[in-house]
Amino acid sequence: MSLFLQHKKHKKYKKYTGVDNKLILKNLEKLLEIGAPIWVRIPIIPGVNDTKEEMKKIRAFFDINGYPQKIELLPYHVMEEHKYLAIGKNINKFNVPNNEVINNLKNIFIKS
Repeated sequence: MSLFLQHKKHKKYKKYTGVDNKLILKNLEKLLEIGAPIWVRIPIIPGVNDTKEEMKKIRAFFDINGYPQKIELLPYHVMEEHKYLAIGKNINKFNVPNNEVINNLKNIFIKS
């Protein structure tokens, strides 16, 4: 099973996704508690969650609740942008993060 986690803060998550993340985090806690095989994918979005502080908050969540089988940090992409425009939805435009940013953020999740 895979799960996307864009942000740990409820208000910021809702601002960019349109939904609250409380249920998502609660379900993730339960899945981690029972040892379910899960991969967590974190899209890195410049200006939203591309800081060490934001990733440290997500790591703190895993430090408390346990770690998934795999954590993937994915660069933000614009592949679906045309679909939103076609249905008349407003979208936020972000830059694509560079590899250096992604690699620096990945290091936060390496257990010492």
